[in-house]
Amino acid sequence: RVRCRNGLDLFVAVLYAPPNSRRRETREHVHVLCQHLAEVIHKMRRRCGVLVLTDANGKLGEREYWTGDDICLIGGHGRGRDNAEGQELRTFLIDTRLCALNTLTADRSGATWFGTASTSNFDYVIASPSIASATSEVLILRRLGRRLQLTDSWANRDQCPIFVRFW
Repeated sequence: RVRCRNGLDLFVAVLYAPPNSRRRETREHVHVLCQHLAEVIHKMRRRCGVLVLTDANGKLGEREYWTGDDICLIGGHGRGRDNAEGQELRTFLIDTRLCALNTLTADRSGATWFGTASTSNFDYVIASPSIASATSEVLILRRLGRRLQLTDSWANRDQCPIFVRFW
């Protein structure tokens, strides 16, 4: 928990889900982890904003999700459809009423992981709506990602950092 200037607390968490959770046991562990984090967030909600940095290894597709009170939790700037891990992440976002910041606008979205044959957006910055409304910029730092990778390649071959600026 971090005390902010405006007197509110900021709860920060990091969520990692293993890639390719085709094994039932792995999927169950990820599900339990998401449920536990959701329980913690529900307890913290009244007194603080929430920021979750994820390496979800899940893909949120193009399908938007809006709450009944017009809050966009998942924007339509993914590619294709959710994969299994993305479906778990979607359920987590809806249950906790948190926003995936880098799905809300086209300039905030894009690939964060680069393989030899494909790219994906597996990494998400997730925040409570109050923090989402105070977010002025979400950038994928591709040039820094190239500098940080261990392979000697002119192209990105790993994950790229994400930069978020709040007002």
